[in-house]
Amino acid sequence: MDYAKMRAIAEELTAYAEHLEGAGNVEIGPSGPFLAMMSPSRRHGGTVRRIRSS
Repeated sequence: MDYAKMRAIAEELTAYAEHLEGAGNVEIGPSGPFLAMMSPSRRHGGTVRRIRSS
């Protein structure tokens, strides 16, 4: 895949990611563009632990 095509896909993913909650950023890797999600907040982790232990 050439760089121009990967850049176009990355721009489309970036526009899509702006509408997702907790989205990260778009990166171009060896296999092409991908959406790198940010880690959940500590508050989210605490909620998951409380649900899991119920």
